[in-house]
Amino acid sequence: MRGSLGMPGTYKIEPWRDISNTALLNDLEAMVNAVESNKPLPPVNGGDNGNYYDITLSNKDGQEIVVRCLDVIEYLKMTFPEGEAFKALWRKSAARLGNAKKDHDPLYDAKKVRFYGESIERMALKEANEGV
Repeated sequence: MRGSLGMPGTYKIEPWRDISNTALLNDLEAMVNAVESNKPLPPVNGGDNGNYYDITLSNKDGQEIVVRCLDVIEYLKMTFPEGEAFKALWRKSAARLGNAKKDHDPLYDAKKVRFYGESIERMALKEANEGV
């Protein structure tokens, strides 16, 4: 029996049928089918799979560097809500430059920024009230 990655094993995709995220299930099945049939992997939404989280910048000497969204989040030591709002803004901006996430929804990103922005505001108010 072939496993989920086309290697010997006993794993089957069926246990994933109870996943409520149908898009994730479809992406997983497509990836398993592609690997088992030796076809290229299909594009999927996901932080590590999307080049919409990368930008290429040139410094004053003309050297190009790739900046990753996650690197900026980690470097600035963003909190979880800050990082989520930042990623939504990054995706929205990348889409405007023609580097959109598959099935990009600008309204979803705007709502995500508002949701996490409210969380950031609550955290700031709590810190102010505690004198931190």
